[in-house]
Amino acid sequence: MGVPLLIAMAILGYLAGSHRATTSTGAAFGRRTRVVSVASVLLEYPADWSRTAGAAAIPGLAIAEPVLLAPTGQAGSAGLIAGQLPSGEPGPLPAGFLSLIHGVPHTEVLNFVGGQAYGYSRMSVAGYARTLELFVVPNRNSAGPTVLACYATPTAASYLKQCAQIVAQFSLLGQSEYDLAPDAGYTQALSAAIGALERERLALRGEMAHAASLAAVSSLAASLAGSFSAAAAALGRLEPPVAASAAATALVTALLKAHEAYGALASDARTGGVQEHREAMSRVDAAETGVDGALESFALLGYRRG
Repeated sequence: MGVPLLIAMAILGYLAGSHRATTSTGAAFGRRTRVVSVASVLLEYPADWSRTAGAAAIPGLAIAEPVLLAPTGQAGSAGLIAGQLPSGEPGPLPAGFLSLIHGVPHTEVLNFVGGQAYGYSRMSVAGYARTLELFVVPNRNSAGPTVLACYATPTAASYLKQCAQIVAQFSLLGQSEYDLAPDAGYTQALSAAIGALERERLALRGEMAHAASLAAVSSLAASLAGSFSAAAAALGRLEPPVAASAAATALVTALLKAHEAYGALASDARTGGVQEHREAMSRVDAAETGVDGALESFALLGYRRG
């Protein structure tokens, strides 16, 4: 029985993500500009970019009522797609999109002229042969966040800088801004709870792999069920920052599901046979994958290794 590491080790020691100040203004274009309103933001863009019909699809990224801006109208080579992402996700990016990218993208909390945004770069997206940089602006109401997606083919990579300048001019429409910066105190408490859980999990899973009987497995699984429950209770007592509230709820839910899965493993190992034990282990592995996904949301909120 293997002992896979939770992504918990990626959140251990995470510090508050740094802000990168951006001082670009409309004057940075040095030429006439236009404006467009889309998904609760106002964008200012140079006149040699134009609004283009249609929008080049980005795999896994469902964008509602997208607006496409492209340099000299050449949307096939480069452009900016703006619109609204689905609501109800624990993190800024949809799970369907995350399943298509390799690893966790480089994440920053960015300060722009009109507000803050999450910036994602260095992404390798399956089935997408363009360089892609995403900027996500959360929405405080029930609507999904606004996404500003800059893309370019290798031969048109110079347009990415222009696209980033357009993003830097965005202004919020009809919603108030709130701080996206990870909170240092919450980070420390989160890391402490998850770190203690992971150390316990690694030790007991190691013992479980070499257990001489299913009765021993049952006892170890019961201990792990208690550890996941205790971690969920500890995190449930914390007050997360507004920007991390959905991720925090998803993490507590995932920890409780892992608690239930280990409890079922303890019961099946005590009363069931080998096949029941294997099925219970599969449910445990699936539950721990759910914890991984919930923790990944924190990396996408700007929590990073120090």
